[in-house]
Amino acid sequence: MKRIVGWLFLLGLLVAAGFSVPRLLLSAREPSPGQPEMVNRDGSALLGEIVKAAGEGRARYVIPPGIYRIPGGPVAEGKEGCHWELIGLKDIEIDATGAVLVFADRGQHAIVFRNCRNVTLRGATLRRETPGFSQGRIEAIDPVGGSVDVRIDAGYPLDIDDVRFFPHFWSNVFEKDTGRWKTQLRAPTPYVMKHIEPDLVRIDTREIATTVPRIQPGDRLAWRGAVRDDIRLSRCAGMKILGVTIQGGAGMALHEMGGDGGNVYRDCKVTYCLKPAGAKDAPLIATNADGLHSSDVRQGPVIEGCLFEGVDDDAIAIHGNYSLVLEADGTRMVVCRFSEASNPLGANPGDLHRFYDRQGAFVGEARVVQARPVPGFVPVTRPDAMYRVFQKMEKNLFVEYTLDRPVAAGEGWLASNQETLGKGFVVRGNTIRDCFARGILPKSIDGTIEGNLIERTARAAIELLPEMTWWSESDYCRNVVVRGNTIRDVSPNRKTGPLRHPGALTIFAYRESGYTPAPGGHRDIVVEDNLFEDNSGPNILVAAASGVLIKDNRFVRPMWRPSDFGKDKGVDPSALIWLQSPAGVTLEGNVIEQPGSHLRTLAASPGQADLPVAGIVITEAGR
Repeated sequence: MKRIVGWLFLLGLLVAAGFSVPRLLLSAREPSPGQPEMVNRDGSALLGEIVKAAGEGRARYVIPPGIYRIPGGPVAEGKEGCHWELIGLKDIEIDATGAVLVFADRGQHAIVFRNCRNVTLRGATLRRETPGFSQGRIEAIDPVGGSVDVRIDAGYPLDIDDVRFFPHFWSNVFEKDTGRWKTQLRAPTPYVMKHIEPDLVRIDTREIATTVPRIQPGDRLAWRGAVRDDIRLSRCAGMKILGVTIQGGAGMALHEMGGDGGNVYRDCKVTYCLKPAGAKDAPLIATNADGLHSSDVRQGPVIEGCLFEGVDDDAIAIHGNYSLVLEADGTRMVVCRFSEASNPLGANPGDLHRFYDRQGAFVGEARVVQARPVPGFVPVTRPDAMYRVFQKMEKNLFVEYTLDRPVAAGEGWLASNQETLGKGFVVRGNTIRDCFARGILPKSIDGTIEGNLIERTARAAIELLPEMTWWSESDYCRNVVVRGNTIRDVSPNRKTGPLRHPGALTIFAYRESGYTPAPGGHRDIVVEDNLFEDNSGPNILVAAASGVLIKDNRFVRPMWRPSDFGKDKGVDPSALIWLQSPAGVTLEGNVIEQPGSHLRTLAASPGQADLPVAGIVITEAGR
């Protein structure tokens, strides 16, 4: 330890003397006892060596401990580049225990595995040479003109008006005194920004006057840059990401898309980057988007023992993608597919599809016998404005389905492939904290969410929600168990919107007109033996669901802080549990301890301010 302290003291002298050591500062860490000092190594040859080892059929390739600078890869016109692209690897372990990989180009993905099977990546630490985000402090606000002046923190990127690296202005605001997340502040795209000084910018936000809670001079601000994945598994299966740490991700830290799935993520960390060179302030965000994002995989991921903190979106999201019905006649159907979906056709022969009407209600199911593209198809009408991702029809794909039975579907309905939802997912024993959207967001079936600690997420700790209109991410949840989790001090968001709802744990579907009418599409959900601590507003919200069992949960110190959030959606914010309809929901053995004065109702539904429930009691110790 004395040697480490002395090394850090010497490093401080070098900085004070004016020596430029940005790469050394970015990469420095204290080695664990018994490990050698980290050494800088050239990482330009690593990719070729890994590919060679896989081609030779070797079962294991070892990256020796050290700090490696990884140069950016070639970029084809119109494509996003990546530092490492590993294609078709199978049955190999890449052991990077003790290796730190520093990726040089913040505008590129870091590692992309494509069409790989049974590959293990073990022990690596991933960093970016330049942070993929920036941050600063608010110096002045003009609510009339709709602008905010921000002084960028020393050491963080100044080129925030470069759309290559900052295509949007999507920011999070933090309280000036506590550093706790406060709210979100966004500008229209393309945004209007000008430099007043090299490190002082004025941003036209327009929504500054209506953002709640009120933003004040001195509040901290951090905004994401371009979303570039740190580890992507594209159409892969049987992959294992073990003990990998991502310090300062540039987008989806871990992203699996398409393929047979069945991937395992164990003992991984998505956390903050080190302070960049010249910085005095610690980083406010850890990655530009989700911590782990799973889309369109056939077998869901196993996520165990991982840490997700400071994530600028959902910590864990698991979903498929809807197809939009344009024509339907008996067993023939033409659908529109989102161009960025991992499976362009959206189905393999035999895949079961469920169909939903314009109100989001389930209306039937059928299997796809054949799926074929119809590039010359011309739709009669454009999709409704609520279907955001389908608006750019010229970029989307048209596919004809032949079904095994007739479905009386209509134009504007949605189809969801039940085989590509990441079914059978397991999210167990993870720690999620200080994330700026939801903690766990499954839109899948046959899953388990168990033994996780989730605290200080901006929105719900766990949310079961099909996003039918905004992102077109499917589907309703069925046969999902939420058990033994600790949900603490979550959902402080007070900003309204179609994706922002009250509740520490929420199960619902929503359209602009309101919650999808019961019974909706969620089925057979068990919420049991969870600990809810220090949460204000409704602790549980249920809508568009049936067969929901809420059993043996403890609610400790609920409603100690006031909240009126949710009134705009017809939700009673003084109710511990809010039910769109009590039909289809069973309450058993739930206990409240030390309730706050803002808890007025144990359970409420529209038109029924205080439901007669026997499944919630206040213990004597908690009175």
